[in-house]
Amino acid sequence: MAVLLGNVNQGLYGGVLEEIVLNQSQTWVPPRNGTVSIYVIGAGGSGGKRHGSTDNGMATGGGAGGLCLKESLDVTTSGSFTVTIGAGGVAPYNNTVNQAGVAGGNSTVSGTGLSATLTANGGAGGGFVSGEGNSGVNGGAGGTASNGDYNRTGGRGGNVAG
Repeated sequence: MAVLLGNVNQGLYGGVLEEIVLNQSQTWVPPRNGTVSIYVIGAGGSGGKRHGSTDNGMATGGGAGGLCLKESLDVTTSGSFTVTIGAGGVAPYNNTVNQAGVAGGNSTVSGTGLSATLTANGGAGGGFVSGEGNSGVNGGAGGTASNGDYNRTGGRGGNVAG
């Protein structure tokens, strides 16, 4: 999650005074009064795993996490935010089987001045297909987002055709 701390009443043109990147779950207290933009990003899913090399199987990439953006939120040093950072999808590892990728975790922010929890969902894990004559497989879907001023779905992992 990134917090852009600015204040439109400071400086000749306002703008960003400080960018704060939070990469672990925590309770965050603004270091000064001002106006912030909050970017919440869901974690990406891992790719699928294909075992063996003799039967034309395929595996695809995981989807990207969603993006939730809240613009122009006034904050004070007496407020606080609960930040949850989703973990990236763990890469599958097994020497003897095909495995689908693992979904990325959801990232959320709630706290003072927010009417709803900002949510950016993790991307889905990639897939796999095994055997001759298969029709291919789609990559993991991108994560969705909700409750921001702007909510964007993450990109899908790469597809493979049969």
